[in-house]
Amino acid sequence: MTSLPFDPALPAADPVDAVTGPVPNHPLDHRLKTLGTVAALATRWRLLGRLNGAWKAVRGLAACLGAEVTIGRRMRTRAGSAWPGRRLIMLHPDLLKPGHETDRDQTFLHECAHLIADLEHGRSCGHDARWRAVMLAIGEVPATTHRIDYLSASAQARVIWRCVSCGREHAFVRRPRRPVARCHCRACGPDRGRLEELVPLRDHGPAAKT
Repeated sequence: MTSLPFDPALPAADPVDAVTGPVPNHPLDHRLKTLGTVAALATRWRLLGRLNGAWKAVRGLAACLGAEVTIGRRMRTRAGSAWPGRRLIMLHPDLLKPGHETDRDQTFLHECAHLIADLEHGRSCGHDARWRAVMLAIGEVPATTHRIDYLSASAQARVIWRCVSCGREHAFVRRPRRPVARCHCRACGPDRGRLEELVPLRDHGPAAKT
């Protein structure tokens, strides 16, 4: 009889202590490059029982548990990404900061569902019914986008342009190729919509004018 790399008898939802909540992040976790395998992290974060809820997708689940999890240093507004061909999951470093454990767990399970579905069916499932079925099996709502404030474009902006006429701000996570002097606010037009550049002070208050 072939032994399975997981215990299908475990409950679909891993019981989490109602008082302590998710397993806390270490203060230095977000500085790491490689976090470990999916199986190791799922055990550490008490999410292995949740993943075992997808035990019917035996091939995909087994492959997912052996995948590596790394920090995506170039990520800006994307919380995570899954690379089935490379057996790899990448997480935004801010998810590993203390206080962000709930977002970490939800993103981790979301990306694991991608690996499980894709590796089970041998093709990219995207956010189709097969992926949604895995999400439901592991006890997650099959949402396709996140609503994490600190990963929004404004929070992660490297530069902000503000219209001097209407005051509307345009946040960019990467610097635009065109200089600000050659652009204008679309709503106000080229005559009135001159833009000024702000330097976002993400950790020290509102953006400051340059």
